Amino acid sequence: MGSDDQSYLSVIQQQDEDGEVGVSLSPSLAPVAGKALGTNILQLGPFILPYSEQLQFGWSGIRRKIWSVPGKKELHVPNFGKAFEHFCIHASRRTIIQAVENNLRLQKEDGEASRMTLHLLQFGMSFAIWR
Repeated sequence: MGSDDQSYLSVIQQQDEDGEVGVSLSPSLAPVAGKALGTNILQLGPFILPYSEQLQFGWSGIRRKIWSVPGKKELHVPNFGKAFEHFCIHASRRTIIQAVENNLRLQKEDGEASRMTLHLLQFGMSFAIWR
């Protein structure tokens, strides 16, 4: 994604007026991250998804091209739950977790660990490991 100017400029290291080096995050970061996630899933899908999900995705693409039914232009979203037991969604913001769940059509339980991690980070709690 680095060849795309919007992607490249969404996170950039620069100096401020005091000479401190830091990272600048642009407002386009969330859409760029969503685009990168979609690209990665399309590239990895054939290697990780069961054949049944691949066939449904392929058939929906063919059906979309040949028989374009008005209002029915959506591709089949594969069930990634058949390929993975657990999901680790970056716990930076609640909206990011919800967007990933919605776009991949995950169950609420799949993002629960990320939501709880975000909750703990927001309130500064920490856990001690008990032996």
